[in-house]
Amino acid sequence: MSSGAPSILVVDDSEGVRAAVSMLLEDQGFEAVSASNCAEALAAVLQAEYDVILIDVQLGNESGIALAMRVREQRPNSKIILMSGSGVDLEPHTGLPMLLKPFAREELLDCLRKVLDLAA
Repeated sequence: MSSGAPSILVVDDSEGVRAAVSMLLEDQGFEAVSASNCAEALAAVLQAEYDVILIDVQLGNESGIALAMRVREQRPNSKIILMSGSGVDLEPHTGLPMLLKPFAREELLDCLRKVLDLAA
């Protein structure tokens, strides 16, 4: 991650969601990398540092919440945003910001700005 643009790792088992979110992020000047499952995401996290990691709560039969906790073990300062299509806001239980799918472009960008501003 060397372009100077904030780097975002998008972790979702849906290729369509990964592609749409990555394209939106790149259009807004972010550097987007994607992973489709926990193993790919953990490998990516070990290879590079990301400004923010977007993780779907349900990754096929894997838990995005468990992945978020494993990422925190590897990179304790990681900024993580959870995404969920279930309509249930897990932020009070996880302490992590949450985007409920389907989310609007501005919801995603506002959430990213808030998380990135915390780091500044």
